[in-house]
Amino acid sequence: MHEENLLQFSLLSAEAVDELWGILASIASGTNESGAADQLLPPLIEIIRRLEEAAASSGVDGLQTVCAMVGANLQTILAEGRELNSSERALLEEWPELLMGYVISQGGNNSIDALLNNMQSAAWPLPLTVDDVKVLKQMLTVTPASDSPLPEQSLLSQE
Repeated sequence: MHEENLLQFSLLSAEAVDELWGILASIASGTNESGAADQLLPPLIEIIRRLEEAAASSGVDGLQTVCAMVGANLQTILAEGRELNSSERALLEEWPELLMGYVISQGGNNSIDALLNNMQSAAWPLPLTVDDVKVLKQMLTVTPASDSPLPEQSLLSQE
């Protein structure tokens, strides 16, 4: 069942991921048409929201939480009225690859660890705590015996 959920997520998220890579490429190359990188935060936040919705529609709660947390980081940067710094930009640029790596590997442990390492980086305004990492790892892990996620908790409701 988890494989079907991930397949559904990949189908629902394909357009948003392509848009995300396009915006990130324009930021990296300095050729974005919108001007300053901070003007790209609202479209980035919207794309992340769409990815979060795709995860929710697909029943992939761990990915939904991952997307919500990346969105919260971007919202924080926007609220602070600043552009992404180079460290945040690097984390954001690698994030879609890590997200898709998780989907392609069907929740493989290495892909989970890579995704969580990115999200717990101190460069994010709201990095994952050690406890957040444990909870989110459980949400992203599929048990071989039942092929269903382990018990989950909402990281966003623990604030």
